[in-house]
Amino acid sequence: MSEEQKAQESLTLPAPEEGEGARTLHVGSKVALEDMGPVVVNENGTVSQIANWSQMNQVMRHFLSDTRIDDPQIERDNVNRILLKRNKQRLDRLKELEAKKDEQ
Repeated sequence: MSEEQKAQESLTLPAPEEGEGARTLHVGSKVALEDMGPVVVNENGTVSQIANWSQMNQVMRHFLSDTRIDDPQIERDNVNRILLKRNKQRLDRLKELEAKKDEQ
């Protein structure tokens, strides 16, 4: 085995094990995307997710039980509203940068 082949093999990531958050999808089956949460646009243009989105409802229900607000959906709605605005700002900024590159 050549040095290049050894280097390529060492760069591969292992497959996620069962129960590590990996989700198996079957062609034609339904998937609840709401459980995955909103897409976050990072400043460099990559996208990510909120890691604890599926647990946010449970956490907020426990937290909100001691307050006047009894709807945990409020927290998700606030996060969605803020992310939509921030994602739009970041995408607009990235489009402007791309347009400037094209002009040069």
